[in-house]
Amino acid sequence: HYFIQINLSTTMSLLILSKEAISRHFPPFGVLLGALRTGLVEYSRGEIVQPVRAQLTIPGTRDRFIPMPAIVPSRGVMGLKLVCAVPSNTERSLPTHLGMIQLFNLYGELLCQMDAEEITARRTALCSAIATQLLAPPSSRILAVLGAGVQAKSHVTALRQLFSFDEVGQRLGI
Repeated sequence: HYFIQINLSTTMSLLILSKEAISRHFPPFGVLLGALRTGLVEYSRGEIVQPVRAQLTIPGTRDRFIPMPAIVPSRGVMGLKLVCAVPSNTERSLPTHLGMIQLFNLYGELLCQMDAEEITARRTALCSAIATQLLAPPSSRILAVLGAGVQAKSHVTALRQLFSFDEVGQRLGI
């Protein structure tokens, strides 16, 4: 129910990871921290090809379709994150942001398709944590989070990987 391995040929198979599989089996924040630091350095050196984000607005709405491609030649992979930002989804009891990430080898073979929510939450929060570590005074002991939901919770978890806080968003219910 959580992940599916599909053999497409004798040389290629496709891994499909659901939201539940990623939540249960994706590496924890502490493990991802080093990998993300490495990726940020590689991006800064120009070793990762990632164009400026483009978005398409669905005519007559505030809804957006946002493709985010990247190529990491040193790792032999290309990726594409597709996000649909649909503010009116709250009326349908759906998340306002839905997305998927597809991973390809450099020959264009699709290797994996994953739900984007948890991966995005962790990546965004860990980037914030790394920036905070570089910019915040080392004596910082209070964390205030402005926001709610998945992003707020993931930010608290990520920041706790790098800091020991005496007080964390107590009034925010986190």
